[in-house]
Amino acid sequence: MKKHKFSEAARLATTFAILFQQLVGGSLAFAQDGGVVVGGAATISQQGADLNVITHTDRTVINWDSFNINAGHTANFNQPGVNSAVLNRVVTPNNPSGIYGTLNSNGNVYLVNPAGVIVGPSGVINTNGFTASVLDISNKAFLDGGPLQFSGDSNASIINQGTIHTGNGGVALIGGQVINEGLIKSDGGSINLLTGGTVQLSAGGTYTQADQNTLQNGISQTAGLIRNSGTLRATGALEVGGEVYLVSPGGTVLQEGLIAAAKQDNGGSETGGKVVVTGDAVELKSATIDASGANGGGTVNIGGGFQGGNDSIPNSRSTVVDADSVITANATDSGDGGTVVLWSDGDTSFEGQVYAQGAPLGSGGLVEVSANRT
Repeated sequence: MKKHKFSEAARLATTFAILFQQLVGGSLAFAQDGGVVVGGAATISQQGADLNVITHTDRTVINWDSFNINAGHTANFNQPGVNSAVLNRVVTPNNPSGIYGTLNSNGNVYLVNPAGVIVGPSGVINTNGFTASVLDISNKAFLDGGPLQFSGDSNASIINQGTIHTGNGGVALIGGQVINEGLIKSDGGSINLLTGGTVQLSAGGTYTQADQNTLQNGISQTAGLIRNSGTLRATGALEVGGEVYLVSPGGTVLQEGLIAAAKQDNGGSETGGKVVVTGDAVELKSATIDASGANGGGTVNIGGGFQGGNDSIPNSRSTVVDADSVITANATDSGDGGTVVLWSDGDTSFEGQVYAQGAPLGSGGLVEVSANRT
């Protein structure tokens, strides 16, 4: 197996993050600048360091000249219910959004900015669901609900260096480059880091995830880079672990941090969750991926599905896992071990550790490490 390195991609990601910070850093305008309600109904007011938006409809669209939150400032979106959603769209060209303060909502908040979005180190997002996208969606499609298709030609970045914490609405970060250096946690929802020019998200009050058409068709030729050096923790719902997707068909995925897809913070659940990490080139470097469950292991797919034959998971061209990476899909108390697949259509290099162990009264799971040179 031939070993590949993606250090150049990692260097470019770091360089881009620094440049992005410089672009939106310094003295930031507050989010109230130019807020105009263009769909649904809402009241926008300012009280000291707090921006308060009260939406009066289940779906609301607001256009902003700029959307930034200073450190020490707070933007509160009070919505009719947990499944309500507000779309905030920045309409001024070349004006990226910087969130260095706090964004709160009892519902689901969407932030669309073709110039990019950064959640800074001091940034905190507390919502039922949160989506940041450089791709746009029409007012009508958003107000109608149903599957949400985001499209456009922006290759700008979404960067998280802070804390994003959601309920069952989940998290979706959609950009030409998606970089997570902070903490992303969803209680009952899924976590999606996606690149490309067309992304369709399923609508629903319990979770948000990329649909199979998005996963199969590679999103678009503008797919760039996904890099996670922070923590992604999807705690799942009911008795099943959460779901985490890092999908960059045609692009590169660098997984250097922690991904945990389980029901509880300690890694235990009735059944482990699901993790998908795939792109044209995939590298796990000092990575930890845990899809263990108390009564059964979950599923981890790196670079493709079993024998490369899962149509809902695009296959990578190369998959590299270094010696410091650990992948776990164990049954910790009872039941059978889970499934771990490491695949590529070209070269697969695996030097790490992988576990799919059953509990004392259970059976071991399935582990596949293979490639298909074509």
